[in-house]
Amino acid sequence: MRLKFSGTAGDFPVVPATGPNVPDYKVRLEDVQESISKENNKPIISCRAIIVGGEYDGVGLPHQWSMQEQAIWRLETDLWAMGLVSDERRGKPFELDSVEVVAVLNGIEAFATVYTEQWKGKDRSKIGSLRGLELEKPAPAPAPAPAPARSKKPF
Repeated sequence: MRLKFSGTAGDFPVVPATGPNVPDYKVRLEDVQESISKENNKPIISCRAIIVGGEYDGVGLPHQWSMQEQAIWRLETDLWAMGLVSDERRGKPFELDSVEVVAVLNGIEAFATVYTEQWKGKDRSKIGSLRGLELEKPAPAPAPAPAPARSKKPF
């Protein structure tokens, strides 16, 4: 196999930040795993968010969630926005096994908001949040005309 080197050792991918003129990117989460942060030696869930479709198809953005108690809200928020945590659990104490979370996230597709930040003097794209693909579904057909009013209420 021939190896192709880009000449950009250690550079992070940069894509246009999402906003009014750039829609959120559709991504597929891959290589989801529990690991330890290189920056602070704390437990995280890390992955690569691979852009699906469009001009940046195949570009992988590194992403992670801290598993520390004071920061786990970010993972909960993303799980809820992707439709993986029920509304009944939202904002209430509950527990999930991290192995199950990793298994569920691996291969899931979502929309990602992306911003650009400076890191060690270079731009890099970061994922701000994830949300489910429900907005990609076609709009429902118009509702049929209402039935004529009845003179007696059923209840």
